[in-house]
Formats: sequence, C-alpha cells, structure tokens
Amino acid sequence: MNRGATYLQMGKYNLAIEDFSEIIKRDPNSSDAYNNRGLAYHMSGKKEKACNDIRKGCDLGNCVALETAKKKKLCQ
Repeated sequence: MNRGATYLQMGKYNLAIEDFSEIIKRDPNSSDAYNNRGLAYHMSGKKEKACNDIRKGCDLGNCVALETAKKKKLCQ
C-alpha cells in the first residue's frame, strides 16, 4: 500500500495501479486499495474505472473518496 501511495505521489500512476491491483487480489475487501486505485485511475484519465473503484471502496465501507468525487462532480 505504501509503495503504491508513493508511486501515486510521484505521478507514476500505472505502477500505483499495479500495486493497488495486487493488494486487491490478495485482499478483495480492502476499501483503501480500491479507493487508492480509483484515485490513480482518475489521475491517469480513466474516469469510468476510477468511479467504479471508488464506488466499490464505498460498498466495502469507506465512502470518503466517493463523497469527495461526487462533490467535485467527478462521479455521479
């Protein structure tokens, strides 16, 4: 998770997506991994994938990213 977050901060979105995807494979109930991957998708211009992941993160119990995305009109 930390390495993915570091890649995200460095603008290396594809590497961040790979790391968060690996976490999701290992723990499909990780709301943080879905939310972080959603952010990486958003930053790389993949809005639909971003919103899907952020919604999944909310379904798993962490809705902060979805609420923020809705306020900014990034996801409906």
